[in-house]
Parts: sequence; structure tokens; C-alpha cells
Amino acid sequence: MLSGKFTMNKGASEKMFNFLEIKALTGVSLLEAQMYDFTYKKHSHKEYAIAITRRGIQSFHCEGHLYKVSKNGIITINPGEVHDGYSELKSGLEYQIVYIDAEIINKTVREMYGNSFSYFHFNETVHYDNQLSYKLVDLFRAINEGNNNFLEVHTKFYDAIAGLLLRYGELSKNPVSIKKDNFLIKRACEYIDSNAHRNILLDDIAEEINLSPYYFSRLFRKTTGLTPHNYLNQRRVEIAKKIINKDISLSKVAVMAGFSDQSHMNRRFKERYGITPGQYKKAISD
Repeated sequence: MLSGKFTMNKGASEKMFNFLEIKALTGVSLLEAQMYDFTYKKHSHKEYAIAITRRGIQSFHCEGHLYKVSKNGIITINPGEVHDGYSELKSGLEYQIVYIDAEIINKTVREMYGNSFSYFHFNETVHYDNQLSYKLVDLFRAINEGNNNFLEVHTKFYDAIAGLLLRYGELSKNPVSIKKDNFLIKRACEYIDSNAHRNILLDDIAEEINLSPYYFSRLFRKTTGLTPHNYLNQRRVEIAKKIINKDISLSKVAVMAGFSDQSHMNRRFKERYGITPGQYKKAISD
């Protein structure tokens, strides 16, 4: 496991973020956080996100609903669901969240149900389940202990995740119909994903799906909950996170990810993860 902890003071406020890239589980990462007046802006993930509140009340908007989650509450967020996040109380918030590549979830579901499903998602966002809360906390403890305990981490991971999938997952055995508007926005997202490193224009994306820039911009926000510009910045941050390593300077990372300069990347990265690219680089290099 690779990790790094950062505590940053700003007046009376303080926040700490601990990232762990998990060697025992490729495609899975863990974030442990303490935060007081820090706020996540609206964003989404390509991965499934599963969190548990350890102290305080975690408040966030997701898909148009406001949630306030107290100690041991479990949060499940599907890929693409737009959400924010902040501490409800001045006394602060502690939580742990694991990000899981969609293919890992899909593979696990196929192993459980066979290949007959076409779509899987968590049908509720917040769950209070003492048994599964204990299993998640036990999994996070095993990850933190490290010591090459790969078998223990694997066992606890699949025990906890399979329990969540069985109790709170929903799948369809029939093909899922895709609305025309959603199909067009899916194509637009794919175009942005493929060209995020370039200086693309709204006209470029709209032309790709044969819509006017005005109508496309409105439709994109209505469908995804984000503006095209916010979605582009989100993808650029994800690109930067993937290519940050010891051998590439952060200024070069910024250019490779499509940012105009390093300071712009720093601002967007910190909005998303709570720390700067330099602090994240130190975390995965230690």
C-alpha cells in the first residue's frame, strides 16, 4: 500500500487527506479524510464510490437530493452521479471512501449472477446497516495494516462488497433502453474524453453530435448535471492523477492533461481531491 498524509491549517480550519493506492487490489483506491470547512464542488466519478462516515455528519447533494449521513452510515455513489460534499457540523467530519473501477464491480456481479444482466447500479444512496458497516471498517483496517496481507484484504474486500451488491444493488436482465438525448450526450462525453488534452471548443463538441452549441450546452447540463467546461476540467484532473509519478515534472503533467498551466491544474486538482498535485505526488512516492 502506498500512502501519504497531509494536514493543512488555515486559521481555525484544518483538513487531512490520506490516499492509499492498494497493491493487493488493482483498480481500487482508498481515501481517508478529516475536514472542517472544506467543501467539494459538484463532480462525478467514473468509478463506483463507497464511503462510511466515521465521525460527525457528512452532508452532500447527489442527483438532486440532499443527504445528511451520521456515524456508520454507508454511502454508495454510482459512476456518473453528480455530487458535492461538506461537513454539516463545525466540529468536523471524518470518513473513509473506496473507489472501485466499474469493471471490478461488473466482474463481481457476473460471478454472483451469471452473464444475463445488462445494467447494475445501487438503487439507494444512503444505507444504515450495522453488519456491513462493520465489514467495511474491518476492510479499511486490513488495508491500513499493510504487511503484504493480500489474502486478508482480498477476502474482506469481496465479503464487504458482495454484501453491498446483494442487499442494495439492482440489476436488469433485459436490455436497457437509451433515450436519444442520452445517447447524444454519451457521444459528446466520449469526444471530450478522447480530446481532453487539446484546447477544444464548444462548437467542436456540438458539431460532433450535430447540435447547435446553445442547445448542446443546455442538454449536456440537463443530462449530466455539469457544464461541458466542468466535465472537461474533471476529466483533465483524472488524466493528471493517472500520470503523476516521480519521473514527470508537474508542469509537464499539466500540459499533458490539457491544462493551460500548472497553477490552473493545482486549483482544479485541489477542488476535486482536497490536496494539490504536489502533495498527491508525495503520497504515492513515499
